[in-house]
Amino acid sequence: MAREENLRLVRRVRHEFARHPIDTNLMVVSANHGIVKIQGTIKRMRGHDIDVEATVHKIATNLRGKDGIRDVVIECMFR
Repeated sequence: MAREENLRLVRRVRHEFARHPIDTNLMVVSANHGIVKIQGTIKRMRGHDIDVEATVHKIATNLRGKDGIRDVVIECMFR
């Protein structure tokens, strides 16, 4: 049951990132007991001029308010 919940949280996080012009091909998302960990490299999509780091932190803040997510840990490189 916990495994299914972790997969559901990972899908929710990936869905939230898909709503923004961010390249997440090198991003790794994992979840364990409500703690979401985002690792890897995140960069802006070509043709968009955004502050990637600020956008990721904004997404993380929004995710912390979602049901089932206790915390979001960001261990990424931003480009």
